[in-house]
Amino acid sequence: MKKLIFGIVFILLFLTPKNVKSIESPLVLNIVYRGQAELINHKPYLIKSGKSKKGKVSVVARDVPMAILDTEKNEIIIIRATVSVERDVYINGRIEKIVDVKNVRPADFYVVKNNGNGINTSFYVTRNGKYYPFLGWHYIKHDNGETLVYSPYSDFFALPDVISFGREYLMSAITLGNEDLKGLRVFSRAIDDRFIADVIPVRLIANLALIEHMDHNEYEDMGEVYMTNKVLTQFALNRENTFSYSRSSVGALCLMQIMRTTYGGSRSKKGKLAPGVLQLYPLARLPVNPVAGSCDSHSGAAKVAALVLDDKLASMPEDFLNQFSDDPKRFGYVLAAAYNGGASRAIRIYRHVGEPRIFELIKNLFSYLTHGRSDFREYNLLREETWIFVKKYFEVDKELHKK
Repeated sequence: MKKLIFGIVFILLFLTPKNVKSIESPLVLNIVYRGQAELINHKPYLIKSGKSKKGKVSVVARDVPMAILDTEKNEIIIIRATVSVERDVYINGRIEKIVDVKNVRPADFYVVKNNGNGINTSFYVTRNGKYYPFLGWHYIKHDNGETLVYSPYSDFFALPDVISFGREYLMSAITLGNEDLKGLRVFSRAIDDRFIADVIPVRLIANLALIEHMDHNEYEDMGEVYMTNKVLTQFALNRENTFSYSRSSVGALCLMQIMRTTYGGSRSKKGKLAPGVLQLYPLARLPVNPVAGSCDSHSGAAKVAALVLDDKLASMPEDFLNQFSDDPKRFGYVLAAAYNGGASRAIRIYRHVGEPRIFELIKNLFSYLTHGRSDFREYNLLREETWIFVKKYFEVDKELHKK
């Protein structure tokens, strides 16, 4: 009993995310957080083997501690395993895929990869036919040896109270980013004499934060309710660490999937700078390093996303600016299209697709992508990825903000 009380006190004092309002955790989260607290005392390490042509030692596996739950005894058990990886190279680093689990200790446990990749890999753990829910692991990065305790998603955790906690955490973090911009008096470049915090709604940023972490194929199979709850559960489990290691195949960063060039700009061959939000909004006081600005905190990432959205909005025609200013909820999907596919593509659907036609297109999107429909020529206005992004926006908006 003393151990349980200590665990809860530890959570409340040290694991509650800073700068986000304190929310009472349900029992299942207390169990997860106790597992995370115990994992801190069990260190992972890299297993290195062989040399590349350049003479560098290659990392082929990790030896990692894992926390699992004995549901009958309500007891947390720490096991260890050797996890091997394969790497897919992308622009600004690597994406790692867990491919094999070996050398499990104690040896009578059986561990196999369940789903996910990298730090968000979940494992299926059994012993003598009995299932043990996977609470998390102590992960170590191959490139710099940085470690992080993390709890990957599992349907076991997707309970109503957990989902609610994740929703409140996310909305609180985004609101903090919004309030920071307002406190710094950062004005919109799109709408004169208005603060960005009053132009770009928290609701819009929250929708994008969820959508950016929903796999297209899984979304088509499982639908918006399951996928919304899945992402919110991850926020509840990992709070400020959620998606802190997330990188897309093209190098987009962390929670809001911001590209480095969108953040810090890019230079032409002649050295001319095409500015990013770092240069366009100096009053926002963004860190110079895009990783720091996009990944150090969720409120900071939301702040950057608001700047990106305002910059996209500044490229939209005046008649759209007027309509968006009057009803951002109604026209948020156009700005979502700009966030994913650029302002020029977003202008296309604004000019050529109105209501209720947009809802018909969204409703039939996956059928069209599978079978093709010559009578729906508007689908050619956007890339497939952006159409799916817009579909998610409409559906996630209703699910995330339902009462």
